[in-house]
Amino acid sequence: MRAADDIDLYFTPMDTMDFYRSLDLVVREGDFAISATEMGGGMQNAIVLAILSAFEETRAGRGQSFFIEEPEMFLHPQMQTLALHDVATVGKTNQII
Repeated sequence: MRAADDIDLYFTPMDTMDFYRSLDLVVREGDFAISATEMGGGMQNAIVLAILSAFEETRAGRGQSFFIEEPEMFLHPQMQTLALHDVATVGKTNQII
């Protein structure tokens, strides 16, 4: 079994003329890579929460605004508790809607 640390997230190269359509978040584990858009809603929400957590850990900014629709959707109850903690932590110095 692989540890969660072995999963990479990266964006595909972008076409500057069609930025929003070409931007794609890819999840890679070993030799296997898949677009985040092809993953389930729970995994997508977990990725968003991981990005929020990493944002807070790096202290990348203060006073930012985040808009998240139903962050608890499709998450196991224990993950919902972690999500609430992460959102509350990031919300101390940033605005979360």
